[in-house]
Amino acid sequence: MLIISVATLLSIAVALAVWRWHYAVYTLLAYVAVGGAVQLLLFDVKWIVLLKDILFVIPCYLCLVIMKGRPHIRLPRYFAFTIGLFVVVVVAQLFNPSGPPWTARLIGLKVWLFYLPLIAVGSTVAISERRIRDVLRVFLVVMWLPCLAGLAQWILSLTLGYQRAISLFYGVAASAASTQGYASFGVGSQGAQLIRIPATFSYPTQYYNYLLCAITAAWIAGIGEKSRRWRSFARASMMVGIVASIFSGIRSAFLFTPLLILLLYVLKRDARRIVGTVAVAAVLIAAGLSQSSLTLEDIASYTSDLTVMYAHVNGVSYVAHYLSPLGTGVGSGTNATRYVMDSDDLNPENYYAKAAHELGIPGLVAVVLLLTASIAVGFRDLRFLQNPGYRAFCIGVLALQITVLGYSFKATLLDYDPLNVLFWFLVGMALQLRRLDRPAWRPRFACSPPGTPVNQLTLAGHLGT
Repeated sequence: MLIISVATLLSIAVALAVWRWHYAVYTLLAYVAVGGAVQLLLFDVKWIVLLKDILFVIPCYLCLVIMKGRPHIRLPRYFAFTIGLFVVVVVAQLFNPSGPPWTARLIGLKVWLFYLPLIAVGSTVAISERRIRDVLRVFLVVMWLPCLAGLAQWILSLTLGYQRAISLFYGVAASAASTQGYASFGVGSQGAQLIRIPATFSYPTQYYNYLLCAITAAWIAGIGEKSRRWRSFARASMMVGIVASIFSGIRSAFLFTPLLILLLYVLKRDARRIVGTVAVAAVLIAAGLSQSSLTLEDIASYTSDLTVMYAHVNGVSYVAHYLSPLGTGVGSGTNATRYVMDSDDLNPENYYAKAAHELGIPGLVAVVLLLTASIAVGFRDLRFLQNPGYRAFCIGVLALQITVLGYSFKATLLDYDPLNVLFWFLVGMALQLRRLDRPAWRPRFACSPPGTPVNQLTLAGHLGT
């Protein structure tokens, strides 16, 4: 019966994807914002964690293979090399004799590699300025669902109590899956409790990871959207995302949300707007904090302490502690293997430590090269982009990549839904920006005065003048 149900769902999803391929992508973006709530409401159905892959990801991959006339995806050689190196190391570690049972190995393989082809999906979707605009608008509309749900859970927790508020949403699954036994942290001189909010996700970390991507998408749309109404809506969405991230109960938000905002405006070289954004966000956060015993001073002090703690605890020494020179096999340090085996060992809470543990020194090098190469591609493209909307998109993805690069010292971010989906998808979209930007300056060759030397024509084309 299970096989029949899965086959039926997959057939329907593939039919939709074949009919309108980009609709499958839009529904994927919508589902990742609420998929955690589906898992919690169907907590007893173990295979429900694969629903996203069955309904959306696999059909996207199948259509990517069979689609005719799709745009050619041209990766820079060094980026393609790092992807290839990473895949080879992971596949080699699949056969490590000291690895875990094969079910755990296959889960580990999926966690490492399954969402990497979303780079190709993102590149294929970004065939035009209109398609990029539609993707961002889907982001803007859908992000309000988890944001409003998260803020509602936070307000209800203050009025009704933490346990009762979350149980109103998810019943018996609230403690087991969404809040880690109603975990909270003391913050500030008065011992205010920082409560962990799941919103529409399986657990709070997923919620915050989604908000990082949503804030990025809203910032991009707020800069590049041509419609005045959508620009205003995007800026409001960004503010809601910032406030929701601070009240998500994830301590890292105090550090990495400001870092993301700072990177967005520093890369854009817009000091004036960062002051306005920070001021508005501070007013909104202060208004929310007035309902609790937390203050902005408490958050600032706690952020400073977190920075010191993360640098001391989750740095190079932490990676070295988990390092196995030849690796222990994929799945041996993957959190998702809890579904198929019990382990007394604590899995690394650091993406680089996990790579060093499972994949050894070659794997650690491959992971670092892969992430840094993707950032290098972004900086290369940013030098040549002229279209303000495309530049904003490139800057947004770069800021997110750098934030994830740093945040990965604290958590295995790219193992978790929905960041593993959205991160590589956005990176793939950004790879097409230079190709889309070319028509903006190519016609200027034809407009040059007769008799203009060839070398000046070439220079004018590259400078966009």
